[in-house]
Amino acid sequence: SRWGGGYNVEREYLMKACELKNLVSEGEKHFILYYRAVSDGDGAGQSLHVEKLLELYPGDKRVQYLAGLYFSSVGIYQTALEHFQKAIDIDAEFAAAYNMLGYTYYDIGDYNSAERAFKKYIELIPLSPNPYDSYAELLLKLGRYDESIEKYEKDLSFTNALAGIGHNYIFKGDYNKAREYYKKQLEKAPTINDKLDALNWEAISYVYEKNVLEAVSTYRIIRALGESENLIPDVIEAYNNTGFILIEFGEPDESYKQFQNAYALIKSSDLPDQLKEGYLLETDLNTAYYFIRTDELGEADDLLDACAEKIILRRNPTENKKLNMMRALYSYYDEDYERAVQLLLETDLNDPFNLFYLAKTYQKLEQKEKSDKIIEKLKDWNANSLNYAIVSNYLK
Repeated sequence: SRWGGGYNVEREYLMKACELKNLVSEGEKHFILYYRAVSDGDGAGQSLHVEKLLELYPGDKRVQYLAGLYFSSVGIYQTALEHFQKAIDIDAEFAAAYNMLGYTYYDIGDYNSAERAFKKYIELIPLSPNPYDSYAELLLKLGRYDESIEKYEKDLSFTNALAGIGHNYIFKGDYNKAREYYKKQLEKAPTINDKLDALNWEAISYVYEKNVLEAVSTYRIIRALGESENLIPDVIEAYNNTGFILIEFGEPDESYKQFQNAYALIKSSDLPDQLKEGYLLETDLNTAYYFIRTDELGEADDLLDACAEKIILRRNPTENKKLNMMRALYSYYDEDYERAVQLLLETDLNDPFNLFYLAKTYQKLEQKEKSDKIIEKLKDWNANSLNYAIVSNYLK
C-alpha cells in the first residue's frame, strides 16, 4: 500500500507470525493462533485458544485482557468485565484494561462506571491521545457534545479525533460541518485504513439526509480505492453496504446487483477459505434480507436454512446473532410477531437496527409502552453507524 496498513499488510505479518509460532513460547503461540482465528472468522478457534491460555496462565494480565476482548466481541459483557477486572487486580496500572473496562460498561449502559474507568485511563497515560478519544466517545453518547469536542481537540494529529468531532456534528444536525471533519480525516490519514474509514463516515453522513445518490457515489469511491490497493475485504464491504442502503431506500433491484457483485468478487478472490466462507455467509444473509423485503419469503427461508447449517459448523456467536436477526425479519414480514420478538431478543441489542425492529414488533403486538421506551432510547442514541443512519430516517 502507498499509505501503509490495510488488510493485506496485516495478513502478511499475521501469516509470518504463524510460520514462526513453533519458535516462541506456548503462550505466545496461542496468542498468535487466537489472532489468526479472529482474522479467519473462526469462532471455535478463538474460544479454544482463549480457554487454553486461561488454563495455562490465569495469573497473566495479558491473558485476562485477551479473554476480556474475546467475551466482549461476542457480546458476553459480564464475563468480559470480570476478565478486565482480573487484569487490573493483577496490575492496577494496566492502562489498556481500564480502556476496555470503560467500553464494556458503555456497552451495557452503565455510563457512570464507564466514565470512572476512562478517567483512570487518562490518569495513567495523560500524554497519549487515545484516553481522551475514548472519554470523548462516552461524552458524545451522553449528548455532552461540546465537552466531547473539547476532549477530541486534545490532539488532532490523532485522526480518529477528527472523525469523533464529525460524529458530534452529525448529532448536532450539522451534516456539512461533519463532512468537513471527515474530509480533514481523509487528508491527514496516515494509513489506508484511516482513509477508508473517513470515506465510510462521509458516505454514512449522506444517509442521514436521505441523499442516496451521494452515499452510493461515496461507496463507489471506496470501492475504487480498495480495488487500486487490492483490498478485497473493503471492496466486499462497500458492495454489501451499498446494497443495504438501496434496499432501505426503495431500490431493491439495484441492491440485488450489489450483492451479486460481492458474490462474484468473493468467489474469484484468493482470500483464505475460512474468511471467504465468512464473506459469502454475510452476503447470503444480506441477500436473504433482499428476498424478505421483496416478499419472496420462500427464497429467503431456503437461504436462511443454508446459512444456519454453515453457522452451526463455524461456531461464531456474532454470525448466529445475525442469523437470528434475519429470522426475526422473516417472522416480522410474515406477521408472526410473537416469534419475531423471541428471535429479536437473541440478537445484538446494541445494534440500533435490531432495536428499531423490536420496537416495531412490540407496536404490532400493541405493547405500546415497550415500543415507546425503545423509540425514546433510539432518539438519543448518539453513536454513529450506518445502521443508525438508516434508523434515524424512520424516527423523524
